[in-house]
Amino acid sequence: AARPLDGGPVRGLFRRLRTGFPTMAIEVSRHGRTPVMRVDVPDRADLLVEQVARSVDTITSIQEHFGSAVPSLRMAFDHADFGLRHGTTSGEAAGGGEIHINASWVNVEGLLAFRRPRADAPPRFAPSARPVAIYNNLDGTTAHEAWHQIDFMFQGRHYATSIELRRALGEELGVETLEQALRGADRGAPPAWRAARQRLIEEVSPYAATATQEATAEMFKLWWCRVGDPGPLIVRFGELVETLVAAPEP
Repeated sequence: AARPLDGGPVRGLFRRLRTGFPTMAIEVSRHGRTPVMRVDVPDRADLLVEQVARSVDTITSIQEHFGSAVPSLRMAFDHADFGLRHGTTSGEAAGGGEIHINASWVNVEGLLAFRRPRADAPPRFAPSARPVAIYNNLDGTTAHEAWHQIDFMFQGRHYATSIELRRALGEELGVETLEQALRGADRGAPPAWRAARQRLIEEVSPYAATATQEATAEMFKLWWCRVGDPGPLIVRFGELVETLVAAPEP
């Protein structure tokens, strides 16, 4: 359920200056419980409510599953920076538990432009993982950014355990730690590191091989948006997340 929030003209003007278009704030609750999140959405006639709903459902489901392991989150569908405004970024995790999702996902005009092939503008980043079947790229983007917020809190509260997570992922890939897999493209990298990186690219995505935090966010995306057997690396990631992150040692 959702209800509009009256933020007043000053807040409305501030949001418009930041996003570049009129927005409205809604308060989201799940199963009739106490409101769990505030969400800023474009105030447009062509707003795709179903898209907003599925992205918010992804976030609230993750919050429900992980409980206190998830920080207090705020969500905005906006164009708050260059990457979001120009379609080179689908989502961003900011400080203070803020998740920004590209507003083009949730209005007809923006979605058509967002999906239009850009032969003259190659992707800025390595390709990201794509969820399958009942999930779409918006679900995946939302889960990816939610993991960044979980990971920020996890490393801050349980840094030693976060090292254990990366070591266990490295072992699954045949190396000592996940960081070695990411260094598989270095000149003179051992064959095991190169093989681990190639497996990361094939089983997750090329974007997963760009940075440690992106590797785990991409794995979380495929684990959360899984259908059937997601593969041994994603299965192992899920096992580790359930034991180390969702229910960490005190």
